[in-house]
Amino acid sequence: MILPVEKILTIAPEHAAVLALLRSRLLKDGACRCRPAADLSPAALAWAMEQRVVLLLYDGLKRCGGADSETIDALKALYRANAVRSIRFEGELVALHRLFASAGISFMLLKGLALS
Repeated sequence: MILPVEKILTIAPEHAAVLALLRSRLLKDGACRCRPAADLSPAALAWAMEQRVVLLLYDGLKRCGGADSETIDALKALYRANAVRSIRFEGELVALHRLFASAGISFMLLKGLALS
């Protein structure tokens, strides 16, 4: 059966570029089978941020190469800011744990940092 053209899913080029990089992380050999910078545009970066996969995109670009230094520097800054935020959250969790422990209250994380 041949599907009508309007029934075929099309993916915007900026989405396809991001998805290709993310897909490369799933390959067993870790090989890059895409040209990341060829279709990577500001719209692609914005979409990656919106989808909350920009840190994975940064990792893919580091491994596959091809992005300009300005893009890599911007993504590196986001990556570092996320690392700092995670360290601050961890410090808050330690403080909360101590506070609850001093009051004799059991404490268990169910989501977030504890799962990473």
